Amino acid sequence: MSVIAHVDHGEEDRISSLPNEILGQILSFLPTKYAVGTCILSTRWKDLWTSLLSLDFDDELLLRTERPNSDSTRRITLRFTNFVDRVLSLLNVLYVERFRLKCIQKHKSSHVYAWIFIALSRKVRELDLRISIRDSRVLPRHLFTCGTLVSLKLSANFVLNVPASVGLPKLKTLHLESIEFTNDNKMHLLFASCPVLEELLIVECVFYSIRIFNISALALKRLTMDSGFLVKYKYKIVTDAPRLEYLKFIDYVAEDHLVKNLDSLIEAYVRVSGQPTDVFDLILGISNVKVLHLFGDSMEAVQLSPYNLPVFHNVTHLELGVDVEKGWQLLPSLLQNTPNLESLFFREGLEPLRDGKFQWTPPESVTRCLLFSLKRIKIWEFQGRREELKLVEYFLENAKVLHELQISTSSYMAKEQELELNKKLLTFPRRSETCKVILQRRSFGDILYF
Repeated sequence: MSVIAHVDHGEEDRISSLPNEILGQILSFLPTKYAVGTCILSTRWKDLWTSLLSLDFDDELLLRTERPNSDSTRRITLRFTNFVDRVLSLLNVLYVERFRLKCIQKHKSSHVYAWIFIALSRKVRELDLRISIRDSRVLPRHLFTCGTLVSLKLSANFVLNVPASVGLPKLKTLHLESIEFTNDNKMHLLFASCPVLEELLIVECVFYSIRIFNISALALKRLTMDSGFLVKYKYKIVTDAPRLEYLKFIDYVAEDHLVKNLDSLIEAYVRVSGQPTDVFDLILGISNVKVLHLFGDSMEAVQLSPYNLPVFHNVTHLELGVDVEKGWQLLPSLLQNTPNLESLFFREGLEPLRDGKFQWTPPESVTRCLLFSLKRIKIWEFQGRREELKLVEYFLENAKVLHELQISTSSYMAKEQELELNKKLLTFPRRSETCKVILQRRSFGDILYF
């Protein structure tokens, strides 16, 4: 509307004077509903949207305009279906760069499959489906033979029924969320058909009939497996990815979990449950990482394992969560076995959720990392309790090359408590002459340096 107003007053319409290619790129950043809406601005804009290379359909944009009830839901579903059908029928391009379909409402499979087929026939490179189909849970077969797909993201109640003939030669990114896996061999066939796959994300999927989850991908660089701890499935995971650089694993660790060829691993995020020996084997398999995030029951399981903690020679950044059962019993061993540690981050704070479980005992001697390498310590959700202060005091007294200790207080801490904490921190001796203590008062947004 403002564009038309400027034209009426004789002012220069700079946007409309841009070439069609530039305007098309601008429209591609908008949801398709809004991109199509620009056709009413002027004759110049009337057909620009028909050359869109990026399509983003979201029925939630229609839901926001009406109060939800059974009649409005049916009406919105019909309007959305008609809108997508019309846009795709008038589209005047030979190929589509990106096709995103997000549907809160359930739609008929005939409509959804037709939309997917049109995207595939336009040689789509990025396909993102976040949908729920009313009368089918099987993915269309031609999805698995698209030679142009570079990125495929599926978030729906689909069954991953991989056909015998499958080939995704250009696929680099594969995200699977809430998908049901039904067959070991077909799953292995899918991964084998993606020779250049670099990123694999599997979140809250179902593995009812799976016995061996075999991830063998020579080009894989990033792997995320997050079950959400919804159901404890009994399946063995075999990971063979010699180029893997990042691993995020949130799951139950099954017996005989096999991790091999992870020499390239740089960063690992581990939040797992399972038998202590199984968890230990997983930790041992990733002990060459440089960045380690260790959370939840993982620390307790390692503590209960009969084996000695491996030495993490390459770890320079360590991020820890709270062990609600064993407190900080494992911390001395972690400090001892990370000789080159430079950065230590307590993301979930220091105080365990259950009283009396802090269990911090200083090491018998000052560890190598405290003497020679540890430069930064960050603590979130600090509550200022006696045990927490003892640990902070220990770090300040023994960290010889520490540059910065950053403490972010809990949002529940009153201003008076934060001022008292500030006074206590000022009394702690510091072994490092260059150490700066930063107290971030979260409830007020203030940052104090001293």
